[in-house]
Amino acid sequence: MAPTTKVPARVLGQRELEQAGIGAADLKGFTFNFLAGKGLPSGVKDVSQRPRPVPAPCRPLYDMTQYISGYQPVARVIEEARSPTDGQPATTIALASYKETEAPKTIADLQNAVRSCTTFTTSDYGTRYIYTDIKTQPAPHLGDQAISYVMTQNLPEVPPRCGEG
Repeated sequence: MAPTTKVPARVLGQRELEQAGIGAADLKGFTFNFLAGKGLPSGVKDVSQRPRPVPAPCRPLYDMTQYISGYQPVARVIEEARSPTDGQPATTIALASYKETEAPKTIADLQNAVRSCTTFTTSDYGTRYIYTDIKTQPAPHLGDQAISYVMTQNLPEVPPRCGEG
């Protein structure tokens, strides 16, 4: 099924995104913490302040690891779901709405990056990260458009501190 470019009749606001998120009623036993939204700051860095991945066309993939895109969201919510068995973080859920002209561009940019990138690197806070094995997955039939992919983040080796190892 080819992706559509249908634009919603209106852009969802902050309260609507907060209500649309997954919560305790959806995942029994899990606890949820808001990381952005519900009165918390969005934490979106200015585009000029963000790390630059190499190669540059992979930027939309890196941006998604930070729950952002190349466009300023109108509203944004980030929730962390914690496991009922051990209380550890299980997943993070991010929702964002964009201006009517920017929402389709966000998806198109990501689709192009998934098709053209197989690996990329970035440096953040002095640490180099490598992302590999980028592959598309069947997209769910949700919302106006959807995209699904997987990639591997290769964590950097951290040298042992004095007295360790």
